[in-house]
Amino acid sequence: MRKFNFHLQPVLQHRERLEDEAAGVHARAQRDYLDHLTEMQETAGRLERTMTGRSGGRLHPGEEFHLLLYRGYLADTLEQQEEAVQQARIRLQQAREEALAARRERLKLETVRDRQWQEFNLEETRAEQKEADEQGLRLVWRRK
Repeated sequence: MRKFNFHLQPVLQHRERLEDEAAGVHARAQRDYLDHLTEMQETAGRLERTMTGRSGGRLHPGEEFHLLLYRGYLADTLEQQEEAVQQARIRLQQAREEALAARRERLKLETVRDRQWQEFNLEETRAEQKEADEQGLRLVWRRK
């Protein structure tokens, strides 16, 4: 019995490596996106607390000024973080598309390999059946 040999096995292995690399890039992009999103949500929470967190009494004018500056700082920071989240979302989408494309390319080759494997098995089965039939015919002819 012959051994199955898929001639494109090195290409398939290369595509598997590319898919693994793309999956790693996707995981890093997702982690980066979630980190930026968490940071933005924390800043938004801090800004919200400064808006609603008054203690009921009037603040000293210096404290009021510092609170106003702090709110401005948080608003600016929040705006920058929203932009960073948007950019991270775009990178995540690109990484997802690249990972899916790499997976599709690998699956195409695996489909070719599987088809060739089935054809190989069918050919082997036919060859074995032909040999068994020929042996049976020889036995019949010897007995006659």
